[in-house]
Amino acid sequence: MNTNLASDDAVTWTRKALTNLFDLDFLARHISAQARFTNALQAQQRLLRAIESIRPPADMSIHAPAWRRYNVLNLIYVQGLPQAEVAAQLNLSVRQLRRELAKGVRVIAALLFTEEWSQLAQPAVPAAPWHAPVPPKDYLRCEELLRRSLALLEPLLERQDLTVNVAITDGLPALYGDPMVIRQLIISALTWLLSDIQGTTLRIELVAEDDALMLKLERPSSADATEQLNTVRSLAEMAGVRVELQPADARLRLTLRLNTSSKRCVLMIDDDPDAIRLVGRYLEGSAEFDLVSATSVDEALRVVTSLQPACILLDVMLPQRDGWELLTLLRAHPETARIPIIISSVLHQDELACALGATAVLPKPFTAEELLTTLRATSSPARPLARRAEVALATQSAAKQ
Repeated sequence: MNTNLASDDAVTWTRKALTNLFDLDFLARHISAQARFTNALQAQQRLLRAIESIRPPADMSIHAPAWRRYNVLNLIYVQGLPQAEVAAQLNLSVRQLRRELAKGVRVIAALLFTEEWSQLAQPAVPAAPWHAPVPPKDYLRCEELLRRSLALLEPLLERQDLTVNVAITDGLPALYGDPMVIRQLIISALTWLLSDIQGTTLRIELVAEDDALMLKLERPSSADATEQLNTVRSLAEMAGVRVELQPADARLRLTLRLNTSSKRCVLMIDDDPDAIRLVGRYLEGSAEFDLVSATSVDEALRVVTSLQPACILLDVMLPQRDGWELLTLLRAHPETARIPIIISSVLHQDELACALGATAVLPKPFTAEELLTTLRATSSPARPLARRAEVALATQSAAKQ
């Protein structure tokens, strides 16, 4: 990809647009000099599509520079995380992060401002023919996504003198879906909520009903937000989410029915992407299990307490810190001590695994039938996503170093 095709002016425009990606008022003013965009929503959607178009194929190594560049753009501009936090997640210095960010912005500018969009929008390396590309899915905490999205839109709330009353039920179950699509859906729904109104109070409610989470947003019915509603409907269709719009006492109530997962979550901790893809194929279409993966001990520690998986499938040979250390940490912590852990490795050290607290051992290589049999025998029933401090294990881990 020749990123030099984008002029410095185009790169500057793109950087400002990405920085204010969810401020439609800013984008409406910002696109006035760019005839290629007809409105702010179109500019926003093209920017999001450009970032998603550079997502590397599933069979590319997670350590490839292309993944690093995509993750930097996605985490900072789409997910809205601070640069310092992104640098820590990706194991980069702040200086390295800023270099990657500058390169990524130039790539997006090239996509938007050259005639090569149709070619550049395609992945550089096709997925392997036996592995059909599927949207990346993960367990999601809807209440956390909602809070972060509201924080992202705080400047709009202040500018329009709006107050938001938020009611969130405790102990909500997990969502399972494409994180990017679900996040964009929530942000678009909030944009609908804020559109063309000033100086009033808005209502948001997040509750569990039957097998779904219901996100309910109420606003005055006087202002027109048809364009924003169309965006919500498009994203909801992508996410498989049902949308209802109902009048309620001179107000409008928008309800998103977000499906939860009744399957049991398997957290696989392995630095080999081929092994993760193999287990993914074994569990694909399973009515019992969903797969979430982590590629290092540190990444696993960041997610395990909030995820509370029904079972952990743990490799021993991990970079920097091995699976034995992680097994010891998990067994020593009260929030993870009871999670079933299956040691899966080419090393045959069954006695050591059992001595350190493993629930079972599944030697590599294994068949789909062997995997499912072991998971059924060891995993806990499906349960709601626990609301726990995600830093607890990481703190304990740091203290032991």
